[in-house]
Amino acid sequence: MVFGSKSKSSIPDTLIPDDSDIEGFVEPQSQQSRSIIEEKDPTKPLLEEVTVVGVANSKNAGGAKIWVCNHCKGQYTSSYTRIHTHFFGAPIGKKAEIKRCPVFVNDRDTYRTLLNKVKLKVMEFPNP
Repeated sequence: MVFGSKSKSSIPDTLIPDDSDIEGFVEPQSQQSRSIIEEKDPTKPLLEEVTVVGVANSKNAGGAKIWVCNHCKGQYTSSYTRIHTHFFGAPIGKKAEIKRCPVFVNDRDTYRTLLNKVKLKVMEFPNP
């Protein structure tokens, strides 16, 4: 066994949950992924600039999504951090790992408008 030498038979039955104990805590995957796509987080204004198409195959429900940029129409699979990088570029010293949106690279007015929108939303909802 990889994680230890005790087998399931050596663990007391009181410590092993049966399926009925778990049912109340775990939602079916389809309901869980739909609720994540439908909910909009007011602290993440860049989600208004993309269209979430679906959820990637991952263990973390809050992780990667399949999304389409509303400006360049490119389809990507990534998290919110990469959406930010797609619009504003990578921070200094970091590798982008995602293509930069050509609309914002070529049009500085659109870039500034989105940047101001993001700054206002961040100021409305400061981190605790």
